[in-house]
Amino acid sequence: MRRDLLGVAGPGRDCGPPSPSCLTGRCHVRASQVIACIALVTMGWPSSSMDAEQSATSLWPVGSTWAITVYDAHHQVVGSMTVRVTAEQATSCIAGDWKRLDIVKRQFKDSDFLATKPLSYSIEGTEVTLGVTEVCDGYVFLRGALMGSRVAGDYGTLEMGGFTKLGTFVAARVAQ
Repeated sequence: MRRDLLGVAGPGRDCGPPSPSCLTGRCHVRASQVIACIALVTMGWPSSSMDAEQSATSLWPVGSTWAITVYDAHHQVVGSMTVRVTAEQATSCIAGDWKRLDIVKRQFKDSDFLATKPLSYSIEGTEVTLGVTEVCDGYVFLRGALMGSRVAGDYGTLEMGGFTKLGTFVAARVAQ
């Protein structure tokens, strides 16, 4: 029986008796496949969370303007707003790196829901969280995944018992 450099029988060559590396009696693994797999594992993914964060901040750049629409659990529009991303540190009762959002325009059915409170944002990996963080114990959050010039996710409240989902939201970048 002939074996290649890794000691694995080549295509069409018999492995001999079944072994853990060749349970079917024929080996189909080639050295190039093993090397390619190792290369993908070691080089194919970001080497640190910093790469993901840099990617997220490039998708959510300071100065960009976003149109956000919020929906209730029945997919009815609750309201909308347009915000501008800033680098200004926000006041927050919650740990994390929170930055202020400038509100360009807001229009909500419920005048109390996100209608008058300051908003801030935080980025973790490729997710962005928008929220009312300056009002302690009255947290309303919109959290979603950044996908190019769009964000989609859930909105709800955070209380002692955990997160209560109230609906969803979508956001689209309208200006750089």
